[in-house]
Amino acid sequence: MRIPRRRYGTAGRERVLAHYTWSRVAAGVEAVHRRVLTAHATPKEVA
Repeated sequence: MRIPRRRYGTAGRERVLAHYTWSRVAAGVEAVHRRVLTAHATPKEVA
């Protein structure tokens, strides 16, 4: 069974819009920054 290219394209676009919004990207970047900063902070700075 062949699935039309347009259907693949539509499904791909819907997936990108659902999983890669700017809010999600920003939240991911913030999470990485927090992990890095926490890992390299001295105990005094973590309060």
